[in-house]
Amino acid sequence: MQDTGKTYRGKQLSLDGKRFENCVFDRCELDYGGGVPPVLSGCSFENCSFSFSGKAAYTLAFLSGMHGGGFGAMVEQTFQGIRDGAYLQLPLQNLDPQAASRPPVDAHPLAFRTPRIVSIPKRKS
Repeated sequence: MQDTGKTYRGKQLSLDGKRFENCVFDRCELDYGGGVPPVLSGCSFENCSFSFSGKAAYTLAFLSGMHGGGFGAMVEQTFQGIRDGAYLQLPLQNLDPQAASRPPVDAHPLAFRTPRIVSIPKRKS
């Protein structure tokens, strides 16, 4: 879906896979669920809220658990990469769930293996 120059007022919108150019969002609730990232080009936002659901919410919960479970430096490094724009040009994986040939998960630059640790006990001095 692509919208150009539209005004949205008081709407609840899912952003996944959508493209908005030069649109106005006023008092809208905008949700990203972890699908194809949206394009929001030249848009303005007035009193809007953003939320994360589905796979996006799971990703945030995972990062939060990692941060609190002893992997704070790795999470901070990931966020620094985001601030530096390191992940802006990554190609999207083939989104066809029936696709037979997919690269291994470890081939993706954002992929890393993490032990199943929720918390690490503090050492006694």
